[in-house]
Amino acid sequence: MPKALIVLTVLVLILGIWLVKGQGGDFDRFGAQRQRKLAAQKERADEARDEVLIQGRLLDPDGRPLPDLLVELGGLDGAAGAAFVAEFQARSDDKGRFRFPVPTPAARRLRVTGRGGEQQVFEGILPSTNLDLRVARP
Repeated sequence: MPKALIVLTVLVLILGIWLVKGQGGDFDRFGAQRQRKLAAQKERADEARDEVLIQGRLLDPDGRPLPDLLVELGGLDGAAGAAFVAEFQARSDDKGRFRFPVPTPAARRLRVTGRGGEQQVFEGILPSTNLDLRVARP
């Protein structure tokens, strides 16, 4: 076996032992970074699992869809009639549909603003997959 190959083999072995024993600095740092990245991904997955969906359709009194209306979702902070504070906003689509992924399943207020600026507030909205709201004045 040539001398150069033996020297190279010994150097590779020494380098491998050095890294395995944690003497390489960057080797440990990259391992810790990977662990932090995996923990952050797990946390995001847990948060996504905790999301619930509030969705439905806006309909006129005759049951026709109401497209392009502003739909806002807020919490139930304070008594009924208290100032509405929007946390999420969306517009109803051409079939009157809207949807909000929200982080917790708490009851909410939903406010619909018509084209002329009229507003209608619905109290105690809970997560639902089949919520049809009749809007008095679109």
